[in-house]
Amino acid sequence: MKGDEIMKKNRKMRLWTLALTLIFIFTATIQGTEVFAKNVTKKSVTLRVGQKKQLSIKVAKAKKLKVKSSKKSVAAVKAIGKKAVRITGKKVGKAVITVKVTTKKKKVKTIQYKVTVKKKKSADKKDSDDKPVPKKPELEQPADANPKYNYELKIMNSQDKNLYSDSKVVIYVKTDNPNPYSFKADCGTSRLVKKEDESGVFYTTEDEFHEIINVNAYDDVRYTGKNNAVAGGYLNTYIWDTPGTKNFTIQEKVGEKWVSAASMTIQIKDAEQAETQWVQSVLAEVTDDTMTKDEKLENVRRYVLREFKYDRNNNNGSVYLLADVGKYWERKHIDCWDATDIMCRFAKELGLESRWTYAGYKLHYYATVTIDGQDYDYDACPMSETGWTTEWEYIL
Repeated sequence: MKGDEIMKKNRKMRLWTLALTLIFIFTATIQGTEVFAKNVTKKSVTLRVGQKKQLSIKVAKAKKLKVKSSKKSVAAVKAIGKKAVRITGKKVGKAVITVKVTTKKKKVKTIQYKVTVKKKKSADKKDSDDKPVPKKPELEQPADANPKYNYELKIMNSQDKNLYSDSKVVIYVKTDNPNPYSFKADCGTSRLVKKEDESGVFYTTEDEFHEIINVNAYDDVRYTGKNNAVAGGYLNTYIWDTPGTKNFTIQEKVGEKWVSAASMTIQIKDAEQAETQWVQSVLAEVTDDTMTKDEKLENVRRYVLREFKYDRNNNNGSVYLLADVGKYWERKHIDCWDATDIMCRFAKELGLESRWTYAGYKLHYYATVTIDGQDYDYDACPMSETGWTTEWEYIL
């Protein structure tokens, strides 16, 4: 009997060990493939193809938002200042939008949105096709009104970096106007939009003044007050969605009217086209036709690690420099989100399916690419020490 009891006990132990092993393997598999990170705020959003939704981010003393979409082809996302993000439905499907909020005390809070994009309503398409779009109304400006103060406009982006669509353009408004609330910037993006209420569908003019980002965000700028106040004026940051020639105008309020006080034209290049050209040039440099697709992506991974550095940081956390503003292939500073996005972009160029994989710690992600039915992992994130920055030149 004693021997039987020992055998039963050993059998139970083996079964428990096997069960725990299977649970561990299952958990590890889920962690390795899921897009959602743990210990973050999770929400759901539903919209239709072509629809845009602006969501408020309520985090106290937020300094910067950084956003990523797990599937840009399904849902695109853009940070609107430090208090909101805008999600655009691209095609039917599902995606995860991750918003990383950095506070002034260098703390990081993460919010993830599970986005479902549905088909566009047929009625929406009919309305937009059948109804003629009225011309954009002219800005109201009386002939006898003149601005009281002087204004000079200057683009502050580094001269070695181009200006692209879907990327920040920082403009210095030098002025002797002591009241920042008596003038505003017109980014030339006022447009007619379709809305609907109880009376039916109607069209109205909607401007994007509110999307001008006024946050004291850059460490290489000496701010003199809130709302991006600097010596002799203010900084305005704006992101244009589309390429082309843009008009940036400062309007001053004279009495009850807004009058043009200063203006400049800005050339915005096509970011998607420029990125494609960069991707193709890198592939031409580091790969050839004798390589397998796995070997090509491995060479790309090594290229990224060799040519790029981690986002600037020091003992106080992240460092944001105006000198670094621009697209990743020009600023040369990236984090794991950027590195994952880059590897997925190269996979797409090679005609391969890819996805973001959560590493299971510290919101770290890497790219997983499927090649001939087999998954390959590519982590191209530089070490954080490569971005170590202790001093810098001040731009303003």
